[in-house]
Amino acid sequence: MLSLRAHLPQDDAVPLGSYFKLFNASGREIPYQLLEAKASVVRKRRQYRNVPEGYRSRYYRVACSLRLPACGYTTVFAEPIASRGPGPGEPI
Repeated sequence: MLSLRAHLPQDDAVPLGSYFKLFNASGREIPYQLLEAKASVVRKRRQYRNVPEGYRSRYYRVACSLRLPACGYTTVFAEPIASRGPGPGEPI
């Protein structure tokens, strides 16, 4: 079991209750447990020869089970998904 941390760009077009799916290098979905989520985290970045700038991101910490090769690494992809709330007259 591993604990992963990710800062994903905050997109105002995507609702706040949205999350993501994790995929391994072969495209299989990885089940995970969300341990922590923060909506708006300000981070700094400095592009080459530019003044540092701040940007907003969403912070997630998840636990998942991964296969790692001996003395190696693996690739994990995060794909955002939008969760839709109940519409008018729909049960909660």
